[in-house]
Amino acid sequence: MARPDTTRERILETAERLFAQQGIDQTSARQINQAAGQRNASAIAYHFGSRDALLKAVLDYRREAINQRRLELLAAVERDNRQHDLHSLVEVLVHPLAERLEETRRGDYYLQVIAQITGHPRYYRLPQLHPEHGSGLQRLLELLQAALPDSPPALLHQRFGMALRQTFHELADFQRVYLERRRQPV
Repeated sequence: MARPDTTRERILETAERLFAQQGIDQTSARQINQAAGQRNASAIAYHFGSRDALLKAVLDYRREAINQRRLELLAAVERDNRQHDLHSLVEVLVHPLAERLEETRRGDYYLQVIAQITGHPRYYRLPQLHPEHGSGLQRLLELLQAALPDSPPALLHQRFGMALRQTFHELADFQRVYLERRRQPV
């Protein structure tokens, strides 16, 4: 894994890894500072403002790349006139996230963090705070509504959220098993 270029990136990547490995609620700012090699106890406050703001920044750190990939896939679906093909639309939902598994070897733990957040009583709304990172999801939902015109919008929106959360959890579990097997001696 390449070493992050800045103190801010080092803290972000360390926080992401610790949140994934230990849990969001079990990871303290002090642990993150120490693991990131920060001697200054206020490094998180200086770079992010608070631990909660750091958690939000951890999400934002990976989301733009995921959104851009989803937008690329959507453009291909629309260019190939497959916008009414549910299989193609589901691929657009899953593939940008599944591709994060390739980044596991380089220290990407986003899937495990987002899976925790979606079920967390305090943080579950964090992924919804930045619509610019969700433009691909918004467009995908619009295409699903057009492909399924008889589905009530509220029901479709609910099912879309369920599918997204299920995808987070399944991929996070897959990543966790991969990492556990990699740590075991052969």
